[in-house]
Amino acid sequence: MDLAVMKLLELKRLKGLTNEDIGRICGVGKQAVTNVFHGRTKEVPAFWLAQIIEAFNLDANYFYRKKAEIQPYTDTSSTEFQTIPLLGRIAASFNRSAEELTGEGFVLPSFMLRNKKQCFALRVSGDSMMGAGILDGDICIIEKQENASALKNGEIAAFRIDGDTTLKYFEKNNGQAWLVPANPKYQPVCLNTKTDIELIGTFVSLLRPPS
Repeated sequence: MDLAVMKLLELKRLKGLTNEDIGRICGVGKQAVTNVFHGRTKEVPAFWLAQIIEAFNLDANYFYRKKAEIQPYTDTSSTEFQTIPLLGRIAASFNRSAEELTGEGFVLPSFMLRNKKQCFALRVSGDSMMGAGILDGDICIIEKQENASALKNGEIAAFRIDGDTTLKYFEKNNGQAWLVPANPKYQPVCLNTKTDIELIGTFVSLLRPPS
């Protein structure tokens, strides 16, 4: 499914919109919106997205979040390597706890961690970030970050919420902060309604083990 379609579905849930509401904003009929959501239209027309961005005062790149780029999993010819800890599993879905591991390390070429500090690796569990190109079993490189105010809209970040660890897009609209999945079958979570929240770090890179 096109990323813009998934983001539009998320916004529909977030704002309590109907297909008719979206059509009214975009200047088209309800059926045209239904066709997009049902896959009968290849992609969301750009003028729709422009109208929606203006109507809800969204970030200009709201519908075009970058996908994670897969780095080569094999060794390179570089002789410079760095070992980072593999801490465990991070849920790419909600309500799944991270599995903490100890004593394991992960060796990466130094160029992948250039200008990054205190990085660690987590293995992905779940499918809620598949629209961002992050799949179950992938290994995410995370840079430790504790200052949530420094997060940018659309940034992929790892949070611990009520004891569960999760990887999601971070979005902030109208004073409310949200964790947004890249899979329409999962619901965004409003951070303003949570009390036990800890930012673990921000997404740096993605590795995919050979199948």
